[in-house]
Amino acid sequence: MEVALSILTACLSINELKEQVLEAFASWLRLKHGIPGSVLASQPLVHTALSSLNAEFISEASVNVISELIHYSARGSSGGVAVQMPLIHVIVPQVMSLKAHLKDSSKVLHLWGCRCFLFLGLYNKLLIVCILRTMLLSQ
Repeated sequence: MEVALSILTACLSINELKEQVLEAFASWLRLKHGIPGSVLASQPLVHTALSSLNAEFISEASVNVISELIHYSARGSSGGVAVQMPLIHVIVPQVMSLKAHLKDSSKVLHLWGCRCFLFLGLYNKLLIVCILRTMLLSQ
């Protein structure tokens, strides 16, 4: 795990490869399971994807990473939602900051923002299900 993240992170410094690196990271997230949210929350790859939300041009690769991160945090792990909370605390404020930009439908950001909000909405539903399941199991 650490080797893959280190290699991808090292490749971020090559501007010409940034999109491919983010796409590779998104694909890796789809396949990898069991990484604590605290590990992902501190990754430069995550912060690079999230910081692009504030850029004039937001790349599809960044949105793919963010979508995968939302899926990843909702997927659950042996530690439950609590293990993913550090990642959730990093993702949610960044995606919510898009809300102000969604009013201007002339921006490309509009499409990407809508996609992120869609995934965040799905995530919220899954989070509620996880919380309810935890409450029921603890009774």
